[in-house]
Amino acid sequence: MKGMMMSALACLLLAACAATPSTPTAAQPTAPQPTRDFGRTSWEDLAGRGFGDLHSSFNGSTNESLIFGSLETAASSSAVPAPLQPFMGRWEGYDYGYPVPKDIRVVLFVQDISDGQGTALLWAGTNLQKPRDMKKVHFKVDLQPEPVLYWRATWPNAHADLTFRFDPASGSLMGRAAFKASQGFQAVWDVRLTRDRTFTVCRDYPAWLAEKGIHARAFENPELARFGAGYLEYLPPGYDPSSSKEWPLIFFLCGTGDRGTDIELLAKASPFMYIRQGHSLPCIIAAPGLRDTRDYRSFPTAYMRGVLEELFSRYRVDRSRVLVTGLSMGGEATIRFVLSYPELVAAAAPLSFGDIRYAAALRSEGFEVLTRPYSAAAAVPFYYVNGGMDPIIPPEAVKKTVIAMKEAGIDVTWKYWPDHGHDVWTDTYSDPAFYEWLLAKHR
Repeated sequence: MKGMMMSALACLLLAACAATPSTPTAAQPTAPQPTRDFGRTSWEDLAGRGFGDLHSSFNGSTNESLIFGSLETAASSSAVPAPLQPFMGRWEGYDYGYPVPKDIRVVLFVQDISDGQGTALLWAGTNLQKPRDMKKVHFKVDLQPEPVLYWRATWPNAHADLTFRFDPASGSLMGRAAFKASQGFQAVWDVRLTRDRTFTVCRDYPAWLAEKGIHARAFENPELARFGAGYLEYLPPGYDPSSSKEWPLIFFLCGTGDRGTDIELLAKASPFMYIRQGHSLPCIIAAPGLRDTRDYRSFPTAYMRGVLEELFSRYRVDRSRVLVTGLSMGGEATIRFVLSYPELVAAAAPLSFGDIRYAAALRSEGFEVLTRPYSAAAAVPFYYVNGGMDPIIPPEAVKKTVIAMKEAGIDVTWKYWPDHGHDVWTDTYSDPAFYEWLLAKHR
């Protein structure tokens, strides 16, 4: 689940990972690999490098910059063996690993190749503005049976052998990470990089968000700060705190992968992405953070209620139009909150999650098993979205949840995408029709 486990390739690419990644329940078969001495990779942290030394202005912006856009190869292309010249320079793209393909973005700048080895700068993360890691990689080169760059990433209980080859047909850099843990688990994940120049980072991300009406706020109630560092908000054009006009509220609950103290992470996979894309909505959006702790698996019900009460006191919210949505772990919290407080909610949209009662494998994850009947929320319409290829939330569990809700008298709109995996939020939260459905609801 976006949220339950980090994509394994992220762990493979990021040398800073100190622990073995969570083991998926099902893995792709390991493909045969040529015998190579991968050895142990040495890594150098780029944290001390200046922003301008690595990134260059994008489309004339003084804030938005192309990741690794300022770099130039250390050696001229003429000094690099001809079969390896296509590898040189900047590449960007995605991993296609478990559990959310394309969730991890990767930028690789091949800097120098000579004498069977070379250096590259690696950027990787789920959020373009918040990289998980930036490292200088020392790799090896093999020319037979085809030119490849390769290195090994190691952890106390696991290692990954990474290999990149150039595909002349597509002009892409094709990567493969063969992962092996001491417990015997093995798997293979792929990554594909192109010459596209679209991955950007801001010198001042809060300022960039503020230009779009998105701000991080601290809680006024100190009790709420025990559970989260604050919340991310969006106020619509025309919002005036001195006016008597009230606005609908979209109350968003994140997935496990966005837990922590960095509230701005919530701008990535959420309704805020629609705002980041240059759109506006006639509503308030608020997303509480959730600290990463073993004390609770998902959003505590009392915490969600407390955040909502603070939002009521702080903003001009139309209480008849409170709209709750969440993805993955936040989808579970959405269902639980609506069943707990149906009188507060006008509509709900859980993504990539079903009732724990119909997903036995998820009970061991520590989620709370619901006991309230669906009839308690019969007046609240639901908008369910899930993928038919979701490796975390069994599609059958979502189907059973939807059927049970309909039998209880709940009006359910169900979007089932057979070709989607766990990530259905990118398409859902970018779709104007989703907000048309949501904002049309009143209690």
